[in-house]
Amino acid sequence: MVAAAPAYAVEPLTASDLLAQCARHEADPASLETARCRSYLQGFMGGAFALRRARSGAPEKAKSTFTERAQRTRVGESRLGFGQDRDAGFCVPAELTLSEIVARLNRFALNQAKRPEMANALMMDFLRAEFACRKTD
Repeated sequence: MVAAAPAYAVEPLTASDLLAQCARHEADPASLETARCRSYLQGFMGGAFALRRARSGAPEKAKSTFTERAQRTRVGESRLGFGQDRDAGFCVPAELTLSEIVARLNRFALNQAKRPEMANALMMDFLRAEFACRKTD
């Protein structure tokens, strides 16, 4: 009998692949790799917050304003607006841009002695280490 490998609708991203994409951020912010890096980070953080809210039973707003949608969907230098959401396990300062978060991820990865294999594990390590919630948050 042959054991089948698990099938994924989307192949999981490795930490090495994510960091290779993010490494181009400073040199070529308009590159496809940079866009993939930024999109992954934005999606990961947004998904983490949404999942935590769903698990906690906190209701989502039924309808958002044009301004809220614009802020949420712009990948450029817009503010992420995640703020101090303790339920996600990390508190990203609302004033940070996505570019600043990518730069911090790159620095974080350089200082890691041992890195997780998968991008999602790397992201959790990074966010919890760099953006740990303080009691006053």
